[in-house]
Amino acid sequence: QLLQHAFVTENPNPPYKSYLMDSAASLATYSNTHSQIQSAFRKHLLASGYLDMYLFDDKGTMLYSVAKEIDFGQSFADGKPLANTLLAATYKKAMALDKPDDFVFSDFAAYAPLGSAPVAFFAKPVLASDGHKMGVLAFSISAEPLSGTISARNGLGQTGDTLVVGADGLARSNSPMTPD
Repeated sequence: QLLQHAFVTENPNPPYKSYLMDSAASLATYSNTHSQIQSAFRKHLLASGYLDMYLFDDKGTMLYSVAKEIDFGQSFADGKPLANTLLAATYKKAMALDKPDDFVFSDFAAYAPLGSAPVAFFAKPVLASDGHKMGVLAFSISAEPLSGTISARNGLGQTGDTLVVGADGLARSNSPMTPD
């Protein structure tokens, strides 16, 4: 709750610009480390096209987020309000992995903390030098960059089209050939 209050509720930046805040006076110890890494991670996030990068502890609490949305600082553990979200399921799958190079991908679905926008997640466990799991590192992506790449019409003629379709039969990209 303290992280949520300091970096989201008391954030002086407009909504969806919370990532611009590098430190919070009310959390000096956390802010000292945070201010050292936030700028670099923010640059990476903006350059890569990811929506956010998250770091969870081994109990399911989100300890770090570049974007600082309303899920920041919250617990994704069973029984908590965010326990049934796609990000919570991704966290749990990543915590179940045993190999350090393995990762999980969770296909696009509505994610309430981001206004129910379709978001996909991928994650992997964070391991200590002795091999025990310390938590999870996760990333979120939106369908927009995917749609832009797939919608390129070069070489498709007047009627050619390309779509990405998930195993559930739902489109994961938009088509310029289909009206809104």
